[in-house]
Amino acid sequence: MDEEKKIVVEEQQEENNKAQEKVDEKTSASESENNTEKENIWVRKEDKGWAEKIRKKQQMKKTAGNVFMTIVFICIALGVLHSLFGINFDFKGDGTAMVKEAGKYSIMYYIPDEVFGREVTHIGEKAFADCKFAKTVRIPDSVTKIGKSAFENCQLLTEITIPEGVTEIGDWAFYGCKSITSAIIPAGVTRIGECAFTYCESISNVVIPEGVENIDDYAFYDCDSLTEILFPDSLTRIGKYAFSSCDLLSNVKYAGDATTSNLTYIGDSAFGFCDSLKDIQIGYKVEYVGDSAFYNCSSLTGIEIPSSVHDMGSSVFQNCTSLREVFIHGGSERVDINTVRPLGIAVICSNTFKGCTSLERISISKNVTMIGEDAFLGCDALAEVDYDGSKSDWDKITVLNGNDCLTSANIK
Repeated sequence: MDEEKKIVVEEQQEENNKAQEKVDEKTSASESENNTEKENIWVRKEDKGWAEKIRKKQQMKKTAGNVFMTIVFICIALGVLHSLFGINFDFKGDGTAMVKEAGKYSIMYYIPDEVFGREVTHIGEKAFADCKFAKTVRIPDSVTKIGKSAFENCQLLTEITIPEGVTEIGDWAFYGCKSITSAIIPAGVTRIGECAFTYCESISNVVIPEGVENIDDYAFYDCDSLTEILFPDSLTRIGKYAFSSCDLLSNVKYAGDATTSNLTYIGDSAFGFCDSLKDIQIGYKVEYVGDSAFYNCSSLTGIEIPSSVHDMGSSVFQNCTSLREVFIHGGSERVDINTVRPLGIAVICSNTFKGCTSLERISISKNVTMIGEDAFLGCDALAEVDYDGSKSDWDKITVLNGNDCLTSANIK
C-alpha cells in the first residue's frame, strides 16, 4: 500500500514538474518577447536619430548648394552687368593703368584717377568705340593720351572735357560723335590726329591752343556746324581735307596775323566745299597749297597768295563763284652773293581758277612762267590783269589752251 502511494506521489510530482517547466517556458518566452520588443524600440529610436542626422546633413548640403549657386549667379550677373556697363583696365609695366574697354550700354561713364593704386594715364584704342548710348564721359586729369578711335561713333556723346594734361589726341579719336557741340584742345597737344573729329556734325566751337603744330588729314572733315576757326602761330601743317565740307565755316583767322603764322603747308582739298567761307588769309610762310585746296568755296570773295608760295596745285580755286580779286605776289631773295632766287609761284596749274565766274581782276607776278590748261576757263567777267613785268616778259609766258578769258583781258 505504501508502495502504491509512493508511486502515485512521484507521478504527481513529475506532472507538477512538467507543468512548472511549461510555465517557466512560457515565462521565458514572454520575457524574451519583451526583451525583443524593447530591443526593437531602441533600434527604432536609434534609427530615427540617425535618420534625423542624415536629414539635417542633406538639408545643410542643399542649403550650401543653394548658397553656392546664388553666389555663382550673382557673380555671373555682376560680370554681365560689368561687361554691359563697366570699364575694364590694363596694367602697364611702368606702374600705370590704361582704360582697355568699356561696356556698350551705359549712359554715363566715370573713369577714376587710380585703379588699385595705379594712376590711369591712357585711354586705349577703341576703348569706348560704338558706345552708342553714352552721353557723358568723365576723363580724369591724370590722363595724358587719348588713343586711336577711343570714342569713335559715340553718337549721343554731348559732353566731354579733355584734361589739360593730355598731349596726344589719336587718329579717329572722336570720329562720328555727332552730338558733341564743342572741343577745347589742351595746351599740351602738338598734334590733332587724322579724322580726330570727322563727322562731328554738331560741333560749333573748336579752340586750338598755341603749341599745336599739326592738324592731320580729315581732322575736322564734314563738321557741318563749325562756323569759325582760329589758328595758333605754332601751327605748321594743315592736312588734306582737314576742314573740307564744313558747310558753315565762314571765317578762318590766325592768333596773330598772316605775318606771324608759321604755317607752311596747306594740303589737298583742305578747305574744299566750305560753301560759307568768306575770308581767309594764306600765311606769309606758306610754301605749298595743295590741289583743290579751296575748291568750291562759293562765298570766297578775295584771296592773296604771298610770295612764299612756290608750289600750288591744280583746281585750287575752281568754282569759287564769288571770287572777284586775286593777288599773286612775287619778288626775289638773295641766296648768296652771286645768286638771286625768284619768289612766288612759277606755274598757275590747270583749272586753278576754272569756273570763277565773278573774277574781275587778277594780279600776276612776273615770276610766273606758265599758265596751265583751262586755268581761267569760264572766267567771263575777267577784265583786268595787273602784271608786274614788261610786255616782253608777258609774251614769254607759256599759256596753254582754255585761257581765252585771260588773254583777252586788259593787261596792265
